Amino acid sequence: MSSNPFQVEVCADYAFYKILSLEKYGLGKKLAQDLYDFRNAFKNVEESAALAPLPIKNLYIIIGEVVDSLFKEFNSGRKEMEKIMPYCRVSVEKYVCEKLYGTIYPIYKQKTQALECEFVARR
Repeated sequence: MSSNPFQVEVCADYAFYKILSLEKYGLGKKLAQDLYDFRNAFKNVEESAALAPLPIKNLYIIIGEVVDSLFKEFNSGRKEMEKIMPYCRVSVEKYVCEKLYGTIYPIYKQKTQALECEFVARR
């Protein structure tokens, strides 16, 4: 593996994406179920926007559980994982937010709509 940090980050993203997307194995299966549950819990945009910090807290809980699991199960002192583990949290956040973008963005937009209208009116 290269020592160039940009290449290492790309390799880390790819490695974690492969691990997280394999739904027939433990971690991928659990993450797929967590993402499904998140989408169902926050599918009503108006209600979810009213609960504003709750969706983000749940998102951080999911990400934290996945990162902890990766450090416990996949790191386990292996030499080849030494270079990519510093990118673990960032890679997991990218993966999870990419998968939940269609759920998170409408909530954010609904929550900030009044502020945005006020901002546009001031221009």
